[in-house]
Amino acid sequence: MKKSPRKVLSRLKKPKAFFATVSGILTTKPDIIEWIDREAEAVGIITTKSYQLFPNEGNREPIIAEPDTGCFGNAVGLRNPGMEKGVRDLKKLRTKRDLRALLNVSLSGSSPDEFCELVEGFDQVADCFELNFSCPHAEEGYGASIGSDKTLVKTYVEAVRRITETPFFVKLTPNVPSIGEIAVTAYRAGADGISGINTVGPEVYKEPITGEPVLSNPKGNAGGKSGLWIRETALEKITEIREYLGPDVPVIGMGGIFSAEDARAMLKAGADFIGLGSVFAFTARDEIPSFTSALAEDIKHHNNRSAAFITMERKARYKHLTVDFSEVWNDLAVLKTKENLFGEPGQFYFLWVPGVGEKPFTLAGEEPARFLIRERGAVSHALCRLKSGDALMIRGPYGAPAVPGGDKAWVIAGGTGIALVPSLALAHQRNSISMDAHLGVKNEGEKQLIEKHLTRGIKSCFLSDRKDECTILRQFSRDLEKISLQEKQSTVYYIIGPLPFMQRAAGICIENRISSSSIFLCLETRCMCGIGLCGECSCGEKLTCRDGTILPLSYLEERAIALEEVCS
Repeated sequence: MKKSPRKVLSRLKKPKAFFATVSGILTTKPDIIEWIDREAEAVGIITTKSYQLFPNEGNREPIIAEPDTGCFGNAVGLRNPGMEKGVRDLKKLRTKRDLRALLNVSLSGSSPDEFCELVEGFDQVADCFELNFSCPHAEEGYGASIGSDKTLVKTYVEAVRRITETPFFVKLTPNVPSIGEIAVTAYRAGADGISGINTVGPEVYKEPITGEPVLSNPKGNAGGKSGLWIRETALEKITEIREYLGPDVPVIGMGGIFSAEDARAMLKAGADFIGLGSVFAFTARDEIPSFTSALAEDIKHHNNRSAAFITMERKARYKHLTVDFSEVWNDLAVLKTKENLFGEPGQFYFLWVPGVGEKPFTLAGEEPARFLIRERGAVSHALCRLKSGDALMIRGPYGAPAVPGGDKAWVIAGGTGIALVPSLALAHQRNSISMDAHLGVKNEGEKQLIEKHLTRGIKSCFLSDRKDECTILRQFSRDLEKISLQEKQSTVYYIIGPLPFMQRAAGICIENRISSSSIFLCLETRCMCGIGLCGECSCGEKLTCRDGTILPLSYLEERAIALEEVCS
């Protein structure tokens, strides 16, 4: 006899814990799942990203568009590490922590056999499953192409039901003539509950200045609509689902829920649990637990205190800059614009080349704006070839600033990490803190390029090596030996550069009895959306797109996070 879904769901203490995270938003990595489970007691169901049998890199950036505040278009493309790593990560999580919330593992396959193989693989770690029959921008054979066909829904659900007793929800697309009929078909075939809705559309979103499509989806640059502009559609579809299913089938309702009024409307429409997603882009990452608790209280007492945790402003708006010049030495370029930009240490901007893609870059100079770019892929290749007068599309800044501390600061930077030095120098100058910079480059040509455009007037020690930047590390070690232990320990150290460079520099600091709380690393995590939704830039429970890229080594040590686990 299969497990009763009501028995599984009875673990949740309603109305205290009737929120669910939605697939692909926020809780996409084990560390964020653990943090939400520990801190956000109002979240009773934690939904993972959609896993497939094999790793899927998804779509290249941009993956998010925001035509209006709180109204998103997205085309992540089911990015996931595949079943083998997914099971391993979630098994490690469940060994580490006895989860309070239900772990709802989302799955995406292109055949009944694939879904069955995924269910059998994840059965050991899931409290319940969510079958993704609804993604509007997935490849043919996945997502909405299943959920739009009653016959396919019946076939897939019956196959999964035969091989598992674990409760599962079917996530439905709104892009059908009758979502209620699809819901009934899924339930009668063996599903335990219904989850809906996935995004509306897809549509093509054009940036208004250039007229170019924003999203990089190979399926015509289209993406699903999520956020505020699908709220009414979500309420209509959940109402229809409830009317067709009757009162007893569990339903998770989602789509544009930002306030207690929205949530009450979703409950009235027939949802048992409320999915939260896009709203997290407008809530500080560390305030999400407080926001969800306040929202639960607002629903009960008809208040609106949770609104204080939300800042409604556009998160993904592009600005148009004009290139002044680009000076290149081999594969390294300084790109200068005619306009000014401002950014603090730990913040970054996305540079977008329409038709090619976008990547995050640190601001290397403010007045005018400058960027240091190493040619490594298609985006950097295109950026390095921009000429005077060309347009540059940019959004940001993202990330929280790093606050200078200590009596003195040393910066140890290599490669394009040197781009952070000017903003660090300005921040320490404003706080009347002395700063020295140890900068490593590959050759004399790079040294001249960086001195000319980035580090003029900054007290620094430049050394170059034809093979790597590690000559500067030997000099840094010798310089540390010359000063007293007291001076070493009253200094703050910023380490910026490639992964091996940072590992060696941090090791030198530890060997010199410098506390890990005084050693700050600039982490190049994989950053895709920039607004705190996709979770790809997570480092422990922090998101570098929200919390900033500069974190103390002690933070990593306390959580046993290896640098190679988070640096892309």
